Parts: sequence; C-alpha cells; structure tokens
Amino acid sequence: MVRENSQAPADNGWRIFSHVDTSDYLADASNLQILPFNDICAIEPALIGIYDFPVGSDLQLVDEGAGIKIVDTASGREIPPESFYVPDVPAPTTSFGVPRDAEREPERANSHAGQAAPPRDATGARPTPQALVEWEERVPELIAALWARAGKHADLLDLSVESLATVAHLAVEDADRGYIRPVDHGTAKAAYVAYVGEVALRAGGGDWVFMSVEDRPLDQGNSLVGRPFIERRDETGAARVMLPERAVDALVVSRSADELVEIVRRYARERVDAPTPVADPRLTGADKAHVTPEQAEQFQDWLEAMHPRLARFEDFITPREWTGGYTRESLAGLEQYVLDMWPDHQSFVDAADLDFTDGAVRYIGETFLRVAGGGWSVDHDPTFIYSGRPVVRFDRENRTPVSPFHLLSTVLNRRSGNVLTSIWDGQARQVAERRATEAPGWRPRRDPVPGLVTEAPPISPEAAAWIARVPGLVRDLQSWAGDRGPMLDLSRASLSTLAALAVDDIDAGLLHWQGSGPLKDAYVAYLGEVALRASEGTWVLHPGDAHGNNPYVGRPFVGRFTEAGDYFTILPASAIYQIETQRSPGPLFDMVDAFAR
Repeated sequence: MVRENSQAPADNGWRIFSHVDTSDYLADASNLQILPFNDICAIEPALIGIYDFPVGSDLQLVDEGAGIKIVDTASGREIPPESFYVPDVPAPTTSFGVPRDAEREPERANSHAGQAAPPRDATGARPTPQALVEWEERVPELIAALWARAGKHADLLDLSVESLATVAHLAVEDADRGYIRPVDHGTAKAAYVAYVGEVALRAGGGDWVFMSVEDRPLDQGNSLVGRPFIERRDETGAARVMLPERAVDALVVSRSADELVEIVRRYARERVDAPTPVADPRLTGADKAHVTPEQAEQFQDWLEAMHPRLARFEDFITPREWTGGYTRESLAGLEQYVLDMWPDHQSFVDAADLDFTDGAVRYIGETFLRVAGGGWSVDHDPTFIYSGRPVVRFDRENRTPVSPFHLLSTVLNRRSGNVLTSIWDGQARQVAERRATEAPGWRPRRDPVPGLVTEAPPISPEAAAWIARVPGLVRDLQSWAGDRGPMLDLSRASLSTLAALAVDDIDAGLLHWQGSGPLKDAYVAYLGEVALRASEGTWVLHPGDAHGNNPYVGRPFVGRFTEAGDYFTILPASAIYQIETQRSPGPLFDMVDAFAR
C-alpha cells in the first residue's frame, strides 16, 4: 500500500497492489481500477487503520499465520496498534444511533423491577470502576468500527436480534481470514463482543460489568474476571449473566448464527420473545442468483466436469495413502494433508496449485452433499460474500451457502485439524434429528448434477471403434516389447514391465504424455485392459477435442459402478504423465487398485 499525492478531489492517494502484480501487468492501465476506499476496507478490514497515514507511506500487509499485521516497507518494522486510525463513523441512515447508556435506561429500570441496584457481579463484589468506565467508553467506538468493517452491509447492523445473522456471516469471514480466533482478545474480536453485548442488553436489559484481574486476583480461574460481560436481574431477583466473548467464540467454532442467537435468547428470556433472525440475501445469496447467460453456461460446464475432475483428484493429485471415498475419515485425511503441505495460508496462495484447489473444492462439497443432501449453486452478485464461487446448499429450510473454497482458507488459518469434520458432524446430526422427526427411512434429497453419472453411458460410435482397436493395440505393444513381450500378460504384476518399457520409450523421445499416435494408444489400451480384468467395467469414449479443458473428452477411459451406486473411472492416458514425472510403476498400481477397490 503506497500513498501518493492526490490527483483529484475524490482521490485520497492510496494505491493498493498485490504481491503477484508484475511490472508488465501494472504497465497495462486496463488492469487498474478506481474503487471507493470503503469498498477496499470491506474486502480487507485491516486497511481501515491506515486511512490517515501521510503521503509517502509505503506499507505491507503481512499474514504469517498468527493474524494480520501491517509493516513499514522501508524499515521492516510492524506498525504499532496505537498508530492506526480509529474511524469516527456516524451511524448509517437508519433509525438507530451509536449506543448510549441513556438509550437503555428504561430497560434497566424494568429489568430491576423496583429492586435495589444489583451488584456488578454474581458474587456481590463491585468491579474496579475505572475498568468498567474504560470499557463502556470503548463500546461506541468498537461498534462504529464494526459498522466501518461491514461497509455496504452496515445498514443491516441495527443492534436488533435479527442483525445477529449478518454479524455471524461477517465474523465467520473474519475468522477465515485469521482476524478473530477463540483464544485471541484483539480489537477485531472486541468489536464483535461489544456488538453482541449491546444486542443482548437491548433485548433483555441490564448493565455491562467488568471485573479486572487486579481487583479479583484470587479469582483468575473465573471466566468472568478480566472480560466484559453483561448482567440483569429477573423477576425473582436472580442474576442472569451473559459473557459475549463466549458467544463469539461459539460462533467462530460452529460457523452458525444459531448458537449465538440461542445464547442471547437465554439471556433475554422472559423479557422478550426474540424472533428468529433471517440473513440478508447479500450474505446468503438471493433466491434467484445473479448470473448472465455466459456465466450460467460456464457453471454448467463446471458441473458437467464434476465426475472426471473428482476422479483425477482422487487418482493423481492426492497422496497414495489417502483413502478417498467421500467419508468423514477422508475429510480428516484431506485436511491433514493440506496442513502438512502448506505451513500457512500465504504459502498456499503462493503455490497457486489450481489443479489441487479445484479438485479439493469439488471433493469437499460432494462429501458434504452426500451426507446432507442439497446441491451446488453460484451467484455472481458482487454484494454476495461468495460471489462467483461455487457453493453447496444443504437440503433444509435454511439453505445457507457453504463455500468449500473459503473452507480451505479456514483450514489453513485455524490449523485445528477438525474444520471439515466438524461441519460433516453438524450436518450428520441435523439429518439424524430430521429423520427422527420425519420418518425412520427419510433421506435428504440430492439436487441433480449433470456431471455425475447415474446410469452407464451409451457406447458411442467412437467408443465402438476404439474397442475394436484394443486387441490389436495390445498385441502390437507385446511385439514392440521384444524379449519383455511375454511378461506383458495383462496381469497386475505386468505393470512393472509396462512402466519400465514406458520409461525407455520416454527417454528415447518416442512417448510423451501430451503426444498422440499408435504407440501412446497401445499403452492406453494395455493399461485399460489390465484395469478391466481387475474389476468389471467398460470402455467409454466421448467424441470431441482431446486437447480441450475436459480430459475425459476425446480420450478413451474405463468406468464402472460401485456397490454404492457411484460411477468410478480411470483415465489411462494420464498415467503416461505420472510415469514421465515419477519414473516408477507406483502410479499404475495405484490406478488399477483404485479402480478395483
């Protein structure tokens, strides 16, 4: 981030660049965009603090896995928090304003029901007044900062119980970016704590309470010490206490507004019948997605490539010891693989492994859908938080989107090892609860996916012609092998000989994974026939350009149905690439064994 002299009245001088921008890329003016600074801050809230830095500032945003920090480029020193701008943001154009004690005065009177003023904590001890004063002075500033962070969604944060759905989406997004974590106590998290507390106070009445560690040194094991919480008296005179920080932590872990709302409801119970919040379409996606005909066609193509891309992901991209199979255990293994491969989110971004990312997105989404039902969707509305990314929506009344792509960021930022399985467990529980309510045999409904095969594809004329060629191609390869020909007997053990022969032909320049011709066809035919002898199946060949984006078009492959009804395939042509890069028979054995599993 560099601040230059303003070039126009509306120009604040800030120039924001990415670490992947090259000089050639920046030389093209069409690659640059002029955006409102508020929109930039909505994308990256950490930029709010640099707003009033002087002209000449040259800063970097650094994420080393422990949260975002801003560093001075010249010195390499981290900018201290006290140097950041704290926005004095007026309330959005709604009926509410910055929270003031006076606004809650009637609620306090009602909540005490004519009794003497309640003690500040449940044990009767008064807190250090200065600690409470300082916190209550911070609350309006923190909520104003949250409004600024919400950007164009700020008008939804009206301190009502309904607004908690919006807060939940913002908090989950910030947790995915590493800004807030259950064990942290930074300013970003404090803003959510202040907001949730104020919502609860408006719903149920009461007061803020703050017991400092200095005031209660013997109670340091008490979760209320050192943290702001709220308290009210019910009609019986009993104290009701709520710790907003715990509610925010529960939200970060569960990724759902349900538990957050329930905590507020419990605090406000017998005082107000809090309505169930409904998230704004800008955060859940509109009922009717915003897509152009071209975008709809692209998404359809993405769906139709689902099965071949999943097969490629399982066969070639993931490690040999990973089991796959769309199970809970496979999600745990996949998450651990991601953590082992990339030490932090930035290293994942720098790797730019689009092949892995696409396959992981598909696999994570399909595994969730197989337990919870539902389907894939996409929405290109720029105000939607997952705009342009495929999301899954489960078979339930509240079809809140889940973005597998963003979950990869969560996995790397949180590094708990249980992000994916926690979501799987939650969906499995909901399915079990609904099955108990609906009927013992109830199953979630799955939306159709064009790319997933539900019946054996018909044999095309191209496939029939290929099948007729296969026996001759196998014989030609056996003859080509010379003295090693007798060892090519279409058994699993013969794959070692096949791999050694392929390495020789690759070294001689006769065989290449991107090439074509009778020799490559002979290897493809032989490997496919070995797989078909290991498990029943059939050859398939879809007509089309073999050099297009879909690897299963124009290339013969073998497929079969599993006992679970899933259609499983292998693409023999891709094995040539594996042999060329790994120079061992391992990939061939993996491919055949996976097909026969």
